[in-house]
Amino acid sequence: MEDNLVLVSDVVHVRNIHCASCVKAISSILNSLSPPPVKVESSIVNKTVCVTHSDVVTRTAIRSALRHGGFEPVSSAEDAKHTDISLVNAAFSSKPFPFNLAANWYRRRHHRKYCDACHSDHEPLFRRQKKNTDSVAMTSVSSEEEQATEYRALFSVGGMSCASCSNAITAAVKEIPGVLDISVDLLGNSASAVLVRQNLADEVRQAMDDIGYDCEVVEVLPVGRPSSDEQTWKITAMIGGMTCAACVSALNEAFKQLDFVQEANITLLTNSGTFIVNDPSKLDMIRDTIEDIGYECSDITIVEDRSSVLTKRSRTVMIRADGMFCDQCPRRINKVLQEYGKSVEIHSGEVTLDNNIIRLSYVPSIPSVTLRRIIEDLSSLSSQFTFTIIHPPTLEERAQQIALRERRRLVFRMVLSISVAIPTFILGIVMMMILPNSNYYHQYVMEPMWAGRVGRGIWALFFLSTVVYFFAADIFHVKAINEIRSLWKPGVPFTRRLLRFGSMNLLMSLGTSIAYFASIALLALEAASKPESSSKSMSPSESSSGSAPMGSEGYSTTYFDSVVFLTMFLLVGRLLEAYSKSKTASAISLLTNLRPRTALLVEPATDKTEEIGIDFLETGDTVRVLSGMSPPADGVVISGIAEFNEAALTGESLPVDKHPGDKLFAGTSHSGGAAISMRVESQEGDSMLDQITNIVRQGQMKRAPIERIADVWTGYFVPSVTLIATITFVLWLGLGEGGALPEHYLDIDIGGWPVWSLEFAISVFVVACPCGIGLAAPTAMFVGTGIAAKYGILPRGGGEAFQEGAQVDVVVFDKTGTLTEGGAPKITDTMYLLEECKPVAIQIARDLELNSTHPLAKAILDYAERENDVNDSSERSSGNMSESETEKVELDEKMVEANINLRMQSTLAGAQSKEKLNYRVRLGPVKVADITEIAGRGLKGRVVNSSAMTVTETRDDDILEAIIGNEKWMAENGALLTEDESEAMRSWKEEGKSVILLAVRRSTDAEKFTVLALFAAADPLRPEAKYVIEQLHKRNIQTWMISGDNEITAKAVARQVGIDAGHVIAGVLPQEKADKISWLQKTASVGLHSRGLLSGRYKKERSIVAMVGDGINDAPPLTAADVGIAIGSGSEIALSSAKFVLMSSQLTQILTLLDISSLVFRRVKFNFLWAGIYNMIGVPIAAGVIYPANHARLAPAWASLAMALSSVSVVCSSLALKLYRPRKYKF
Repeated sequence: MEDNLVLVSDVVHVRNIHCASCVKAISSILNSLSPPPVKVESSIVNKTVCVTHSDVVTRTAIRSALRHGGFEPVSSAEDAKHTDISLVNAAFSSKPFPFNLAANWYRRRHHRKYCDACHSDHEPLFRRQKKNTDSVAMTSVSSEEEQATEYRALFSVGGMSCASCSNAITAAVKEIPGVLDISVDLLGNSASAVLVRQNLADEVRQAMDDIGYDCEVVEVLPVGRPSSDEQTWKITAMIGGMTCAACVSALNEAFKQLDFVQEANITLLTNSGTFIVNDPSKLDMIRDTIEDIGYECSDITIVEDRSSVLTKRSRTVMIRADGMFCDQCPRRINKVLQEYGKSVEIHSGEVTLDNNIIRLSYVPSIPSVTLRRIIEDLSSLSSQFTFTIIHPPTLEERAQQIALRERRRLVFRMVLSISVAIPTFILGIVMMMILPNSNYYHQYVMEPMWAGRVGRGIWALFFLSTVVYFFAADIFHVKAINEIRSLWKPGVPFTRRLLRFGSMNLLMSLGTSIAYFASIALLALEAASKPESSSKSMSPSESSSGSAPMGSEGYSTTYFDSVVFLTMFLLVGRLLEAYSKSKTASAISLLTNLRPRTALLVEPATDKTEEIGIDFLETGDTVRVLSGMSPPADGVVISGIAEFNEAALTGESLPVDKHPGDKLFAGTSHSGGAAISMRVESQEGDSMLDQITNIVRQGQMKRAPIERIADVWTGYFVPSVTLIATITFVLWLGLGEGGALPEHYLDIDIGGWPVWSLEFAISVFVVACPCGIGLAAPTAMFVGTGIAAKYGILPRGGGEAFQEGAQVDVVVFDKTGTLTEGGAPKITDTMYLLEECKPVAIQIARDLELNSTHPLAKAILDYAERENDVNDSSERSSGNMSESETEKVELDEKMVEANINLRMQSTLAGAQSKEKLNYRVRLGPVKVADITEIAGRGLKGRVVNSSAMTVTETRDDDILEAIIGNEKWMAENGALLTEDESEAMRSWKEEGKSVILLAVRRSTDAEKFTVLALFAAADPLRPEAKYVIEQLHKRNIQTWMISGDNEITAKAVARQVGIDAGHVIAGVLPQEKADKISWLQKTASVGLHSRGLLSGRYKKERSIVAMVGDGINDAPPLTAADVGIAIGSGSEIALSSAKFVLMSSQLTQILTLLDISSLVFRRVKFNFLWAGIYNMIGVPIAAGVIYPANHARLAPAWASLAMALSSVSVVCSSLALKLYRPRKYKF
């Protein structure tokens, strides 16, 4: 019976599936069918349910079951291609109102029975509070996205020219319901929006199109991680007792030993841990592991994880198949792809003659399932087939295409305007103005024709300017009309319509339109007037000479020539501006060009190499890198030793030695040594170079606070210019008509004072340019981002980070790993109660620290190993022992008898007395049992005689209690120090060393612990630390140090590097560091460089504090600081707490960072000042302020040229930042 079972698949669209509970309910509902379906897969994102079932169950039965369960199915397999949610929603609006309302109420009621989330939302609060929730809740989710309710959409936008454009786009998009956020990148010709629904992307695109901008949707991605078919579980637990990075490291090391834990993520800030496991029954083991190493575990939960490691290793590619000519060709290709089974998933459907793009996903498995193997199998079908890997264009490539298209449009119009400007100049300037009245050509073009007193030249200029106005200046008119139309849509505030409207396009359109239509009006007036007779128009000289005039002269007062020259200069300026802006956006292109295009693939069996494209590389491949080559991807050296230049990523000019096991990064270069072999460990998009590119891209999208000033200025700029132009026209007209102006001012032959005054207004419209103000900040920030990335500084905070970095008053340094090298500390000094106790003390300390991952624990272990090696070598060198005697003195095999003098201190009548208690403790291979680690303090254990089989069998006289840790741990356990020990510890702390103390007591005694040994560990200072502190002081920047170490040690380190002892904050936990940063922001003095209107801080007086840390336990203060600076390698790039990430660990990069920030911010202020002065001088001159002095005025044509030079000069000023070269610091 089962052999004859026929399975079919149906896709049902369900409108109200929205959470994991819905998915679970749908599975439960459909499993009640008879026979139950074989497989049920639900997608929250696409709102679909894919059911694989027997043909006995009909599609109607499936939809009926879902409908009865409160869900709203729409269609089945026949309509599977209609996946647009808007179509699904439209299907539910067809019923009449009363029936639709009743049906909806009925479905909602049934839906709440099955959906836990909806049931919880509609349940009264007091009932929800009374429910007892289990500590462990398991939810099985079979969905494509877990609660993916938000989408990030990227758009490429063309036609933007200034801040007013980006403001107009922002305002228009924010009016769309469901748009949570919008960010517009003016220079990158792009925008990103956060949407509540996927289909809102088309509405956003349409909104941008409606206001005159060319917009394309690049991608729409859910905010969340994709799911996987591999069944894994995610365990979340609250972990108490963590205080520092060492605690995190200890937990991570512990979970690395558990095979069933695929991924462990411990977060210090939230005191929590997340674990990806492949066996849910191991939940208790997770809890036990946390508690066994001394931490508290609570609120542990487990859910099925749909984002497993398998998804992370999957790869999606697009292949174009060419060479298909008949129906059999795609069938053969489909057959090959189907042979891979579930190893390869086809997303694009079956290949056809019309659909030759194959989009597939697979998990690389060398050598059976790789892209090389797939292409090879497909190519073997026929020599006529060719298969090409397609890369969807990136955001930058799309932006470049749009910018190129925009430049081509500008070039076409500029060529047209220049072509028309040449005859216009000859007719309107040379013949009509420069040539004398007696010249034949002057008389010819001035002679009236066709109508009234309109001369030939005026008619010619009318036709020429008409071509330019409608076919060259149309780019300004269309955008201006769209802006005004969107401004007057319903819902726009009336104040915005009057006070914040328009952009540079509107000013350009107004200037050319007023000139053009005013000239037409003058032409109409003259065309309606009668021409003068020849005798009246003939001059006395002509009459006396007897020359025959060609006829009376027509009038010449028009602005047709101004329309042509105005448009030409505007287009030239706009083209120069577009070209200059394209030069500022080269940072990401330079980064992507660092990756090579080919790689040398090594065949493991034969060790032969083959050159292939990097698209064909898979994770796990072996690649050979020759001298001068660059690694094609991130990976690990497996053989060979060589030097690599990492300057392109870290800014560090010195080459770095690479040995087997070291990481290699794409973008670096093999600079010396033999060829090496590396194992590829990253895919396209996952390498450090890709992460750097993403950070630079995100930084360029973030705007500086000073740019908001430009937004305000440009928002009111066009209304202000319109008001000034209107006032200029009215003022001159009033003075002229009122007789206050001399008659010789009126130098036109028609139109009188109104036309004469209009020329001033046109010049004001044209010369005023908000583009310079709008481009002042973003161009400088854009170039600055590229410069910073070039020298190994990643500005995650974008423009805001640069602005704050230029105003830093205080720099706070973490001690460990920042001012110090941060490597494994070394034991430099020791002190023992008795010299005879040294071997025993070292062994107890070693055994206590054996399972700890704290850096100081590793220092103890290294010291114990060195001492053991020294003792072994010295004993072997004596040569006086037999082999059996040598074996007896081995630390792990001999019986050691030690007289331990315990010095007990007690206080009697205010006087201290010391008494010595002697007893023998027999120690075999020392065994330390019941070790407990107390976070932030130390460890505790019991030392027993090795001859006993178990601790319970050991006599109490043979057991010691031992503790090891810091001074606080000793004080809490009552361990007392002698004067010599206290003096030694104080001396070590003053040298900046960390002190570890070991104390013991007999388990049968109630006395306090007695210190058995003291160890001093030192973390070497960075050689450049003192120099950097000195340089910061020369810049009048305060320096502070914050550390969790004790005060004496912290002040000792501060003294060595030059930080004032009063500027040291010691003994604080990570959470407390953030509070100290906030305290410094309020109390530290404000530098003079932080004051000023353009600083954006003129309303509030407080310090700008920069925090420099290693990016792990310093995350709270990095977040609290105005400028968080994380020092580290590529593994710390994803650190979200910092605004800057330094790729190199050199502290001198902090000085470079401050230099770049100051340079960029100074250039922004200069650009603002330049653009402001340019407009403040240009607008009054255009308005005619200097006209009474010598009759000098700024004609509209020359005003347009001045306007073009304004924005071009600002962009060129920002491009000059590329000349920056960092200082060479010597220390």
